Amino acid sequence: MGYDPTSFPLATGVFEVRDCLPLVERLGMLVFLDESSAFGYKHGSRKGFQGEGDAASVEYMMYDICDETRHVANGHHRITHVQAAVGDTRSHDHLFAGLRRLLQERVAYIGTGYKDCKGLGRAGRIVEERR
Repeated sequence: MGYDPTSFPLATGVFEVRDCLPLVERLGMLVFLDESSAFGYKHGSRKGFQGEGDAASVEYMMYDICDETRHVANGHHRITHVQAAVGDTRSHDHLFAGLRRLLQERVAYIGTGYKDCKGLGRAGRIVEERR
């Protein structure tokens, strides 16, 4: 489109934070927190559109829900392979618990203006925690 996406600060904080993370955490954050946490909202929106008689929006939301469902399912399959490739031996439960804690730090980090992840303390320690 010819625009620099960083010139539009809305929603770029999510990408800034993910760029700070190692590959396993980046995939985990995207698939298991960002995409899966939107299901409740998307189902609610679909019901709202249905109640308004907006068939086109209902159809779009159903497509979006199906698309995100596929992403999450693929992510569950792929994360095991990514972990093996980088030597990450954490169980999925341990990984997801760490990602949920990281999400809280991410919320506090977004909008602070940090570009080098110093404001996201856990990202710098996350590799050591794998061992």
